[in-house]
Amino acid sequence: MADLYATNALSARRAHELLRDLADAGVASLYRFQKAVGSGGNAAKFMKRSLLKRNQWPSLYWANVRVQRKQTQAVEHMPCAFLLPHEFVEVLCRLGDTAVVCSTAGLDPLSHRHLQHCKAMSGAADMVPLGLWGDGVPVNWDRSESVETLSINLPGQATTWKTLRLPVTGFSRKQLAPGTWDDLMSVIAWSFQYAAVGVWPPTRHDGSAWLPSDCHRSKKKGNFVRSCLVEIRGDWKFYAETFRFPQWNAAAGICWKCWCTLEQVRP
Repeated sequence: MADLYATNALSARRAHELLRDLADAGVASLYRFQKAVGSGGNAAKFMKRSLLKRNQWPSLYWANVRVQRKQTQAVEHMPCAFLLPHEFVEVLCRLGDTAVVCSTAGLDPLSHRHLQHCKAMSGAADMVPLGLWGDGVPVNWDRSESVETLSINLPGQATTWKTLRLPVTGFSRKQLAPGTWDDLMSVIAWSFQYAAVGVWPPTRHDGSAWLPSDCHRSKKKGNFVRSCLVEIRGDWKFYAETFRFPQWNAAAGICWKCWCTLEQVRP
């Protein structure tokens, strides 16, 4: 029933009704759904809370990011939520099959060579190949606003988990300000660096002490399976904004592989 609800095949209201029927019938294994069963309030809210109990996915990591406030257009720091790549790797390898997670069957030759280079440099026997994916997603009916999303995938997968995407962070396109991408990437790069060495970070991404919301992170010790970033996927706009690649209409140059300028391609 949890699977049917999570895939929208069953509404929260109907799931709530079935849970109450099961409770009335004396089913004793509904401890996760006690509030959902006994509450007459928001069924969807209680169902989501119940399903998230004791889940093994990493918790949110909060970091201040420069954004533009929609009302005043002023640039200010606001908290942004992240799911950290190195924590994803640890969960996948701890609860899954490390050999499957480290598969290279789906890698292209260039990504495979980079993975082998990283393994040789680090001396690691196993290493998880990771990909970073950036894309904009429309969020309303007239496509007037979009959310910039960043996620990771496992490019080495060739079959079952080929389409797996694990969200890292996202923010409204209308809140993009100078420095937003830099702040986002500083957190993500920090996480990838610790994923590469396979150890838990001793401090936050900026070197500061752990926050109360990070109490469980401060207790993490030991090592986990290493990983390396072998692919970054996105459109040209994403590359230009995040990595300072030249825009297609840049006067100083339009390509990162040659010295061709805009003037040379004009008729």
